[in-house]
Amino acid sequence: MKVKSITGGIEPQPPHGDVWPYVLEVQTSTYYADDLPSLVEVFIPGYTEIRRSSETGFNLAIDRQALSLNSSLIEYATLAQRHLVEMALEQKILTFSQPPNEIQRVLTRSKGLPFDGLLSQDSLDYHWDHVVPLILFVTDYAPYSDRPRPTGHNLIFVDSTNERTFLDSLSVLGLCRFFTRN
Repeated sequence: MKVKSITGGIEPQPPHGDVWPYVLEVQTSTYYADDLPSLVEVFIPGYTEIRRSSETGFNLAIDRQALSLNSSLIEYATLAQRHLVEMALEQKILTFSQPPNEIQRVLTRSKGLPFDGLLSQDSLDYHWDHVVPLILFVTDYAPYSDRPRPTGHNLIFVDSTNERTFLDSLSVLGLCRFFTRN
């Protein structure tokens, strides 16, 4: 069950008399819910129906559920990365060259593609210390794949492996504020 309210307003009383275990703030709306799929539905319309289908045990429906989480997070992460690049360009922290350099290539590529390292003296370097943060998916790297997990001080890892990590990742990207009370 999910209830929508105006952010800063009075919290609606849940039907079970306790507190709502999950809270999501998106712009001027606050959503209270007993379950995570109801909150994911705020970002992926129809998600609860996809999830309900996956509970029947059909592999195709489970794949659709995972795909919905992943493709939505790719879209949001790509927009967030673009915003970080635009802010850096405006503040003149970053400049783009022609032809594009390695940093420019990495920062502007789709988040649906993993960071494949920076070319450094005929080898790939998986270290990122650039002033502009790089948004990456945890599932693109070990232990989920054979690709080494990048290191560095300015990396933002997002995760679409389940509903909770999906909402946590949207919160990290600044698209919402997600709270749990259990």
